[in-house]
Amino acid sequence: MKDSATIKIPSPLLSFVPVAVLVGLLAVTIQVFDGDTLDGASQIVLLTASAVCCLIAVYRCGTRWKTIETAIVNNIAGVSSALLILLFIGALSGTWMVSGVIPSLI
Repeated sequence: MKDSATIKIPSPLLSFVPVAVLVGLLAVTIQVFDGDTLDGASQIVLLTASAVCCLIAVYRCGTRWKTIETAIVNNIAGVSSALLILLFIGALSGTWMVSGVIPSLI
């Protein structure tokens, strides 16, 4: 195991690799699905670019997977309340639309 003293900071070129993978895969996805990428293809591209970033961090920079995993959990915990609010607002507006509240207000 490597301690925090041996973790290397990636070069700017190496840091650009996940961005290039993301842009390239998004371009291919848009061409293949003709812009209809909301059904899940763009999410797969985002996960693939994240995996490339994690692989670079673990194998090239010496970061431990446990450190990356802890950062992922902390970020999800930080935005979970906002995600729940958006989920409830979407459910409420969908319910109002189906039940006729919004059309009657308009």
